[in-house]
Amino acid sequence: MYFAEQPVVIKKDGQYFLRWRYGEWGFYFQPEYKIKNHALWFSLQGTTSSGDYRGRMVEMPIEGRKEIEALQTGGAFWWERDGAAVMALTILEIK
Repeated sequence: MYFAEQPVVIKKDGQYFLRWRYGEWGFYFQPEYKIKNHALWFSLQGTTSSGDYRGRMVEMPIEGRKEIEALQTGGAFWWERDGAAVMALTILEIK
């Protein structure tokens, strides 16, 4: 399992981040994102076989004016490369 729990999008201090906790496989990875259907779609395109990140919480900044607009208007989704799974991601505001 890549994730210990479902990734979420958080907003803190006016900046958006994708937050996840590494699962039991623990290999390093960094998801990618792109605009699709007026929303922001995240996916995992590959991993490395190095490192042990099990249980580690990570935040990746979401950048780009168009990407933030898509996130704000259409929401965020996760998709698997093979199309087998699609899920909406929760957007949380941290104060």
